Amino acid sequence: LAQGSHRFEWWHRRADGTEFPAEIWLTAVEVSDRRFIQAIVQDLTERKQIEAALAERANLAAFRADVGSSLTESDSLQTILQRCTDAMVAHLNAGLARIWTFNPETELLELQASAGLTTSLGGDYSRIPLGFASIGLIAQQRQPIMTNAALEDPRIINKAWVQQHGLIAFAGYPLLLGEQMVGVIAMFAREPISDSAFEALQFASSEIALGIRRRQAEQALRDSEVRFRTIFEGVAIGISLTSLEGEILQVNPAMLKMLGYSEAEFRALHFSQFTHPDDIEADLSLTQAVIEGRRESFQLEKRFICKDTRIIWSRLTLSAIRDPEGQILCTVALIEDIDDRKQAE
Repeated sequence: LAQGSHRFEWWHRRADGTEFPAEIWLTAVEVSDRRFIQAIVQDLTERKQIEAALAERANLAAFRADVGSSLTESDSLQTILQRCTDAMVAHLNAGLARIWTFNPETELLELQASAGLTTSLGGDYSRIPLGFASIGLIAQQRQPIMTNAALEDPRIINKAWVQQHGLIAFAGYPLLLGEQMVGVIAMFAREPISDSAFEALQFASSEIALGIRRRQAEQALRDSEVRFRTIFEGVAIGISLTSLEGEILQVNPAMLKMLGYSEAEFRALHFSQFTHPDDIEADLSLTQAVIEGRRESFQLEKRFICKDTRIIWSRLTLSAIRDPEGQILCTVALIEDIDDRKQAE
């Protein structure tokens, strides 16, 4: 204090014992050849509250942004959910953050992501039945749980672990799409969880539930495509997909082998070019009835003209492929070689 002023921040205690943050300016002054210390004290309670509110708002905004960007990534579901739990630790001050998905076949919640105190996906809480502990209750009742007194809450069963790690608060939210249970998101914290943080968790739950369902649907589609491709390429009967204008969209190896064309050659043809002239009229009439929705499918014995000009008999089964709204997209034809039978007859 030899010269100038000096600023400090510390806590002061009032006469009633309550404490408050204060800003103090200390200045050395001289009055009539005597030196004094002048102290100016300002209560910072309101300013600190505003700063804390702004910091929390920025944290919550960053949390929402991190969750939103994670859900747009093309990584695996576990990687995406891990980023979401990392964001909970970074921005919601979670001591432990976890996400489970619900498996309707086993009726178990399966741990997919964990951040904070542990990143392990094993252990006692990796598979949780409905109704067991706080996580199972959230899923069973489809209701969130929040408490800032975890040690006193009967829904928190592992109190020794909670106390060991200095955790005082818990928040969990069901991941729902309408009435459909998708999973549970939950966190433990060493500080009280504010209403704003809980609202951010609620917001994230809706986004994450949608992201999980989208990923699961994408995986189911990939699995379906693999199964279709395996059948399409490996089955012994011919299969072709044809547009409503008669353009060949897809053809399988069995069909190409039957008629002797390469895929490029076959897809360049119109179906009338490899159909016997005497069978075109019946084929066109029945196909048009399927395209117009007057019948779902038909079966017809017809003759095909092979690339080497041989004529073979086949049994054609043709059906419409529709989109989810019922509109016809194209037709699929199953072609079975019955030439040997027809020759015998």
